[in-house]
Amino acid sequence: MIFFGGTFNPWHEGHQAILNELLTLGKVTVCVLNNPFKEIDSSFSERVDNIPYDQVCYCSENSLVKVIKLFPETKSIVLGADSWNNIDEWANHEFLKDYEVLVFNRGSIKIKERSGYNYRVLEAKIPNISSTELRKK
Repeated sequence: MIFFGGTFNPWHEGHQAILNELLTLGKVTVCVLNNPFKEIDSSFSERVDNIPYDQVCYCSENSLVKVIKLFPETKSIVLGADSWNNIDEWANHEFLKDYEVLVFNRGSIKIKERSGYNYRVLEAKIPNISSTELRKK
Protein backbone atom coordinates (compact mmCIF):
# COMPACT_ATOMS: atom_id res chain seq x y z
CA MET A 1 0.00 0.00 0.00
CA ILE A 2 1.18 3.51 -0.83
CA PHE A 3 0.65 6.08 1.91
CA PHE A 4 -0.05 9.57 0.52
CA GLY A 5 -0.29 11.90 3.48
CA GLY A 6 -0.43 15.66 3.57
CA THR A 7 -2.25 18.69 4.88
CA PHE A 8 -4.07 19.12 1.55
CA ASN A 9 -5.06 22.63 2.58
CA PRO A 10 -6.62 22.79 0.02
CA TRP A 11 -6.54 19.74 -2.27
CA HIS A 12 -5.64 20.93 -5.76
CA GLU A 13 -4.88 19.66 -9.27
CA GLY A 14 -1.25 18.97 -8.35
CA HIS A 15 -2.34 16.58 -5.60
CA GLN A 16 -4.77 14.99 -8.05
CA ALA A 17 -2.00 14.50 -10.63
CA ILE A 18 0.14 12.78 -8.00
CA LEU A 19 -2.76 10.57 -6.91
CA ASN A 20 -3.45 9.59 -10.53
CA GLU A 21 0.21 8.62 -10.99
CA LEU A 22 0.26 6.66 -7.71
CA LEU A 23 -2.83 4.69 -8.70
CA THR A 24 -0.85 3.27 -11.63
CA LEU A 25 1.62 1.85 -9.07
CA GLY A 26 -0.80 0.20 -6.63
CA LYS A 27 -3.32 0.68 -3.84
CA VAL A 28 -3.23 4.17 -2.33
CA THR A 29 -4.51 5.52 0.97
CA VAL A 30 -4.77 9.30 1.18
CA CYS A 31 -4.48 10.61 4.74
CA VAL A 32 -5.20 14.19 5.75
CA LEU A 33 -2.71 15.24 8.42
CA ASN A 34 -1.61 18.21 10.40
CA ASN A 35 1.93 19.41 9.86
CA PRO A 36 3.76 21.25 12.64
CA PHE A 37 5.65 23.23 9.97
CA LYS A 38 2.52 24.49 8.18
CA GLU A 39 -0.38 26.77 9.04
CA ILE A 40 -3.75 25.00 8.85
CA ASP A 41 -6.87 27.11 8.39
CA SER A 42 -9.53 24.47 7.70
CA SER A 43 -10.89 21.47 9.57
CA PHE A 44 -10.10 17.83 8.89
CA SER A 45 -13.63 17.24 7.62
CA GLU A 46 -13.43 20.18 5.18
CA ARG A 47 -10.14 18.89 3.79
CA VAL A 48 -11.33 15.26 3.57
CA ASP A 49 -14.58 16.29 1.85
CA ASN A 50 -12.63 18.12 -0.88
CA ILE A 51 -10.71 15.02 -1.98
CA PRO A 52 -12.45 13.13 -4.81
CA TYR A 53 -11.27 9.65 -3.80
CA ASP A 54 -12.82 6.92 -1.68
CA GLN A 55 -9.76 5.79 0.34
CA VAL A 56 -9.35 8.97 2.42
CA CYS A 57 -8.82 9.14 6.17
CA TYR A 58 -7.55 11.70 8.62
CA CYS A 59 -5.36 11.57 11.68
CA SER A 60 -4.78 14.27 14.28
CA GLU A 61 -1.33 12.98 15.25
CA ASN A 62 1.44 15.45 14.47
CA SER A 63 3.97 12.66 14.09
CA LEU A 64 4.20 10.72 10.84
CA VAL A 65 6.02 7.98 12.79
CA LYS A 66 2.88 7.43 14.90
CA VAL A 67 0.47 7.80 11.97
CA ILE A 68 2.24 5.29 9.75
CA LYS A 69 1.98 2.64 12.48
CA LEU A 70 -1.80 2.81 12.03
CA PHE A 71 -1.28 1.47 8.49
CA PRO A 72 0.88 -1.66 8.88
CA GLU A 73 0.35 -2.64 5.22
CA THR A 74 2.27 0.45 4.07
CA LYS A 75 5.16 -0.33 1.73
CA SER A 76 5.75 3.16 0.27
CA ILE A 77 5.42 6.71 1.58
CA VAL A 78 4.95 9.71 -0.69
CA LEU A 79 6.83 12.94 -0.03
CA GLY A 80 7.05 16.14 -2.00
CA ALA A 81 10.53 17.30 -2.94
CA ASP A 82 10.36 20.13 -0.40
CA SER A 83 9.52 17.73 2.45
CA TRP A 84 12.18 15.24 1.34
CA ASN A 85 14.83 17.94 1.25
CA ASN A 86 13.89 19.07 4.78
CA ILE A 87 13.56 15.74 6.61
CA ASP A 88 16.61 16.64 8.70
CA GLU A 89 14.30 19.06 10.54
CA TRP A 90 11.95 16.24 11.53
CA ALA A 91 12.10 14.89 15.08
CA ASN A 92 12.64 11.33 13.78
CA HIS A 93 13.15 10.76 10.08
CA GLU A 94 15.14 7.54 10.42
CA PHE A 95 11.89 5.52 10.28
CA LEU A 96 11.69 6.36 6.56
CA LYS A 97 14.53 3.90 5.99
CA ASP A 98 12.00 1.11 6.62
CA TYR A 99 9.93 2.12 3.56
CA GLU A 100 10.28 2.95 -0.09
CA VAL A 101 9.99 6.73 -0.33
CA LEU A 102 8.40 8.07 -3.50
CA VAL A 103 9.59 11.65 -3.97
CA PHE A 104 7.57 13.85 -6.30
CA ASN A 105 9.23 16.88 -7.75
CA ARG A 106 7.37 20.09 -8.48
CA GLY A 107 9.10 22.63 -10.62
CA SER A 108 12.87 22.70 -10.60
CA ILE A 109 13.67 21.77 -7.00
CA LYS A 110 17.01 19.98 -6.74
CA ILE A 111 16.39 16.68 -4.92
CA LYS A 112 18.85 15.92 -2.11
CA GLU A 113 20.61 12.61 -2.47
CA ARG A 114 20.48 10.54 0.71
CA SER A 115 22.36 7.35 1.42
CA GLY A 116 20.70 4.62 3.46
CA TYR A 117 17.23 5.38 2.11
CA ASN A 118 15.27 3.40 -0.46
CA TYR A 119 13.85 6.27 -2.50
CA ARG A 120 13.06 7.14 -6.05
CA VAL A 121 12.15 10.41 -7.68
CA LEU A 122 8.98 10.37 -9.74
CA GLU A 123 8.51 13.00 -12.39
CA ALA A 124 4.77 13.20 -12.96
CA LYS A 125 3.19 16.00 -14.93
CA ILE A 126 2.43 18.08 -11.87
CA PRO A 127 1.18 21.63 -12.32
CA ASN A 128 3.40 24.19 -10.61
CA ILE A 129 0.82 25.01 -7.96
CA SER A 130 0.88 25.06 -4.18
CA SER A 131 -1.76 25.10 -1.48
CA THR A 132 0.03 28.03 0.14
CA GLU A 133 -0.31 30.13 -3.02
CA LEU A 134 -3.99 29.13 -3.39
CA ARG A 135 -4.75 30.21 0.18
CA LYS A 136 -3.24 33.65 -0.52
CA LYS A 137 -5.78 34.30 -3.30
